[in-house]
Amino acid sequence: AGTSNDGKLAGVITLAAHVFNEPICVAGIQQAKQAYQQGKLRQGLALYHGDNVDCAFWGWNDVWLNPAFLNFNIEAYLNNIQVPLLVVQGEDDEYGTLAQVESIVLQAGGYAESLVIPSCKHSIHRQASDQLILAICKFTEQKLQIN
Repeated sequence: AGTSNDGKLAGVITLAAHVFNEPICVAGIQQAKQAYQQGKLRQGLALYHGDNVDCAFWGWNDVWLNPAFLNFNIEAYLNNIQVPLLVVQGEDDEYGTLAQVESIVLQAGGYAESLVIPSCKHSIHRQASDQLILAICKFTEQKLQIN
């Protein structure tokens, strides 16, 4: 969405998106690494990732904890997003602050709105699914022009 305006995209909805790395992200991912190594998190993720659980987890974990990734920042691309944008984040997200949401909404090149869900962490689709579905339906009906 931030690199092409070819007309094929009607809108963007993000859940717990990151446009830059921040200390809470690194700390949360370090905690996730410990939980994974202890086994409980691995068992839970295996329900969703099956035999690919190790590849999925370590691919994510190793990238975000790599020292070369500490300066990750894609804010320069946000102004290129010209389609309507809904940015959703849990208020208690253990991997990112509301600065992520603010950055995306303020720097988007077109219409952007945010939804911060109280008492919700990173897994919005699991922790607040009803509220999320309603917000997505409202956004798509009111803001997207889909033929």
